[in-house]
Amino acid sequence: MSKSILDVVILVAQRLDAASIPSMITGSFAANMYAEPRLTNDVDIVISLPALRSRTLLGLFQDDFYITEDAVADAFAGLGILNILHNETVFKCDIILLKNDDFSRSAFERRQFHMLQGYRLAFISVEDLILQKLLWNSQMPSEQQVLDVRKLLRASKQTLDTTYCLMWAARLGIEKELRQLL
Repeated sequence: MSKSILDVVILVAQRLDAASIPSMITGSFAANMYAEPRLTNDVDIVISLPALRSRTLLGLFQDDFYITEDAVADAFAGLGILNILHNETVFKCDIILLKNDDFSRSAFERRQFHMLQGYRLAFISVEDLILQKLLWNSQMPSEQQVLDVRKLLRASKQTLDTTYCLMWAARLGIEKELRQLL
């Protein structure tokens, strides 16, 4: 039976959970959770893991994912990200190390849990995802990021914590961009 990208995401989350590595799904895969889905062939997963436990990742994924010792070392040496590829499906997961800044820590603390296929997965909140996508867009302009933000705003207009979004947007230097889209 062939696996879907969701099957692979759940597999990764199960292994991270079993190893007591807190995680959070972000990026386009998370956007699909909150708004009109769009095709994506990878998933971004933020993890909180001290460098002393970095080799744990190798042990968790080396049997059925393409992962290298060098990639793990590079991620913890400052790159902050490593890619793992599921051998059977070739789906890619970007494992992103939690940054040590106020916004990243706040977003991680605010992650929300949703049940998918009977498994409890942690997702970035819709507010933090909107801010993250606007931040990415400010660093590397992309119509896709802006389109994603528009869809997220439209889908969450009844429940969005606008005060929270505007406070962080001001701190992150993206308030003007957010106000134009609200």
